[in-house]
Amino acid sequence: MLRPNTCGCALMGAVHEPPLHCRPVRINGTFHGTLSASQFPQKTLHGNTEMPIRIGDYLALDGAKLRYRCWSDGDPPDAVIYLHGIESHSEWFAECAEEIARRHAAVYALDRRGSGMNEDSRGHCRDFLQLVDDVLQFVHLIGSSHARFHLVALSWGAKLAVAFDMLHPKTIGTLTLIAPGLFPRVMPQVGERISIAVDALFRPRSLHPIPITDEMFTSLPKYLAYIAADPLRLRKVTARFYLETVRLDRFLRRRAYQWSAATQVLLAERDAIVDNLRVQRMFETLKVEPKRISIYEGCNHSLQFERPVEVANDIIDWMRMG
Repeated sequence: MLRPNTCGCALMGAVHEPPLHCRPVRINGTFHGTLSASQFPQKTLHGNTEMPIRIGDYLALDGAKLRYRCWSDGDPPDAVIYLHGIESHSEWFAECAEEIARRHAAVYALDRRGSGMNEDSRGHCRDFLQLVDDVLQFVHLIGSSHARFHLVALSWGAKLAVAFDMLHPKTIGTLTLIAPGLFPRVMPQVGERISIAVDALFRPRSLHPIPITDEMFTSLPKYLAYIAADPLRLRKVTARFYLETVRLDRFLRRRAYQWSAATQVLLAERDAIVDNLRVQRMFETLKVEPKRISIYEGCNHSLQFERPVEVANDIIDWMRMG
C-alpha cells in the first residue's frame, strides 16, 4: 500500500554475471583492517552547526583506502550505513545524517571507491561484487561498536544495497531505499551505448558521461548551486562501471528482486530519473514483512535535499519498527 507523504542508468542487453569466485579473497577467512578518523565542526548548506563530523578511512580487502563521513555522539546501539548514488557522495546526505544522529543513532556515509573523497580510479568499478565486499568490510570493522545495523541507500546505491542483503542476509536489521534507481528512466543514447560496449571490451577505463542533468535532482536553487559547483561530484564513469551496472542489474533480476531485510521505499512524485511505476510493481511482489512504500508529493529525485527532516524521521521510524 502506498503511504502518501506530504512533505544508475540502464545500458545494454544481457551479459554473463561475474562468478562468485571472482570476489576479493579474505585473508585466512577473516576481515582485516582498522578505522581512522579526524573530527571537524560540521558545515552544511545551512552553515556551521554543533554536530561534529568525523571524516575517516578504512582499508578494503584489496588494500585500497576508502573514505567515509560519520555523524555520531558516542557509540549508540543503532548504526546507519548510507550508500550514495551514481554521481553523488557522502556529503549529499549531510542534513539527513545530522537529523538522524540527533536521535541517538550513528550515521556512516561511505564514499564508493572511485567516488567522492576517493581520488583513485575516478568513476571506475572493476567488479560490483567488490563494492559489496567494501560495505561488508566496513560493517565488520564497526561491528563491536554497535548492536544493530541499518542500510540506507539513494538512487544507484539501492542496487548495491539490495545486492548486499541478497548476498549477506540477516546482516542488517532494516533497509531504506530512497528514490531507488532499480529501474532508471534515463540512459545513454544509442550511439553512446555502442561506444560504451566497445570500450568495455578494449578500453574499460575510458570515461563516458552520465546522462543526468542538474534539474533532474532538484528544483531548489540553493541545492542546484551546490551540486553544480561540487568538485567531488562524478559527471562521468568508466565503460567498465557501466558494464558492471548491467551485470548488477542482471544479478538482481535473476533473483527476482527478492531479499530478506525489512524494507521501506521512499519515492519522489516528480522523479525524472527513476521509473516509479516499475518500482511499485516490483515492491508489490517483494516477499518481505514488514514493508512499506511512501510517495513524497511534489518532490524531485533528491529527497535528501528537498525533505531532509521528513526523510530522517521516516528512517528513524522504520529502524524502530524493524
